[in-house]
Amino acid sequence: MCPDDGPIKQDRWKPPLVNTMFEGGALDEVLSQHPEAQALMSSVRTRVRGGGVFEEILRDYTNDLSPHIQRQMRFVPIALHEFFYRVSNTYTSEAINYSHLVNSTVGKGIQTAYVTLNYDTLLEMSLTKITGAGFGNIESYVSSPDWILVKLHGSVGWGYPWNTAERTTSLRHAARANNPPPRHSELIRVGLHPGEMYADDTLFYPALSLPVTGKYGFVCPPSHVAALRSFLQDCENFLFIGFSANDRDLIELLAGSIGDVTLLRVVTGQGDHDEVVERLIQAFSQLRDPALFRQAVQGFNLGFTRYLETDHGIDRLVASLVS
Repeated sequence: MCPDDGPIKQDRWKPPLVNTMFEGGALDEVLSQHPEAQALMSSVRTRVRGGGVFEEILRDYTNDLSPHIQRQMRFVPIALHEFFYRVSNTYTSEAINYSHLVNSTVGKGIQTAYVTLNYDTLLEMSLTKITGAGFGNIESYVSSPDWILVKLHGSVGWGYPWNTAERTTSLRHAARANNPPPRHSELIRVGLHPGEMYADDTLFYPALSLPVTGKYGFVCPPSHVAALRSFLQDCENFLFIGFSANDRDLIELLAGSIGDVTLLRVVTGQGDHDEVVERLIQAFSQLRDPALFRQAVQGFNLGFTRYLETDHGIDRLVASLVS
């Protein structure tokens, strides 16, 4: 899901869909500072223009064991991390949709779990303004009695400890020295400064899941996943916004954790609404009774912004929950 227009808005830094990554020139501006990632992304771009799918192409390069490809791939998470940091801080100073969503849920006394697969920190911006929350440590995401925020595929400002062969504070310097990136692990540090990724005499490598087809597994502190599982046990109402229902890891987590379902509302754009609803129902139905979900599903196919604006959108949903 993407925030609506806000003040100091710069369109080319709008959080992109995967298939629009190269549009607007913002990614190119970041890649110009990361020549190795730029070189690999040139090949990705060429194949996309030839009709390929970005996520499938990047997966191919991730699995390519050629030394030159692996060297370039080492820089891709570093460049993407910087790109989404710029998105978080340049697109807008007020994520209107997110702020209205938070005001309409937690602001109305509804205990809420916000679950996102996005890397940017625009939702954190709204939560900070409205609730006074800070996100400088792991516990801050899941310690409030009123809400939790779970970013299952990683985030700007998150990192894995990178035990490099030589002492350095620079991600690019460490990568150019042919230090292999750390493996995904549970040792995720949050609250890092995205421009430095260095704290307590330790260098950190970006903790985010690359946008590749078929990715499975969470890039998220285990305590956040545990908090979400606990929350879902008593949650009966679900609102999916801009979710493709193609992320098997999240579907399995939900299906394996939820109990009774009263309402399952799906908000999409017009183009793929029916397909998304059906995928979601079928995905859940692998572990649960299909009739249970079909009875609970409500669809809205005019997008996130219109859902928040229209009378039968978020306001009606909240009224039904607090009545």
